[in-house]
Amino acid sequence: MAQVQAQSLAMQSPTRSRKPHANAHVAMGIAYIAFPLLSIFIYATHPNLFSLQPVHEVDAWIAEWHGNNLLHFGHVLMLLCVPALIAITIDLMTKLRKDGRRYGFVGGMLAITGAVFLAADKGALCLVTSAFDTLSPAAFAQIHPAIEAMKGMQGWLWLVYGLVLLPIGFIVLGAGLYRTRALPRWQAGLLIAGSALLLNPDIEIISLVASVLLASALIPLGIERFRTAA
Repeated sequence: MAQVQAQSLAMQSPTRSRKPHANAHVAMGIAYIAFPLLSIFIYATHPNLFSLQPVHEVDAWIAEWHGNNLLHFGHVLMLLCVPALIAITIDLMTKLRKDGRRYGFVGGMLAITGAVFLAADKGALCLVTSAFDTLSPAAFAQIHPAIEAMKGMQGWLWLVYGLVLLPIGFIVLGAGLYRTRALPRWQAGLLIAGSALLLNPDIEIISLVASVLLASALIPLGIERFRTAA
């Protein structure tokens, strides 16, 4: 009887040990797929999508977000993407070993730091503007100087420019993955190209194309993770 129970426990233990491992693969699969798809949705629903001119004037910036609940919702989604971005970064770092370790370390640190500043950007410039939308027209008119200060990145707001470290970090990671062939070169090339296109002066159509390229590079990794978990 004791021998039968021991055999039963031995047969069950691999299943128990695989379960957390499988869950981790599923979580990473969701991150790889959800982030680029949400990015496509966010940029595709942006006002003035086909404009090739960055917005500099305060009134034009206000016109983009004032009363635009869909845009506010998109910014919330982008904020929620930050944990997925960090998870993706760490996972790509683990693929870079031996000759690729320097790429992994430098690219990973840049990307994670940039993701933190991305969260700061969405919190300071997006969630706050959604609060402004709750004001009456008279009260909203009175805060125009405050909005000008926000648009001008006054005070410590200039720190949110650090979000450019995110695509730069992914470019470094992509270069390492390309050089070491840790990913197929077409896939690493799409990761580099999509990240490079994100280094644009807030031109939404370019960012949309960048998101499509990133989706082409990252979604296959998510599908692979789901297959591994099965």
